[in-house]
Amino acid sequence: MYLLLRWLISAVSLVLVTYMVPGIKVDNFYTALIAALILP
Repeated sequence: MYLLLRWLISAVSLVLVTYMVPGIKVDNFYTALIAALILP
């Protein structure tokens, strides 16, 4: 359960960062979930 929650929070954080930092683009939330799996 903890791992799933951490994964979702990381994905949401990644989506929020894409709105604040120019040059970073995530097409959709599913892409953010995959990227959150790769990031530590």
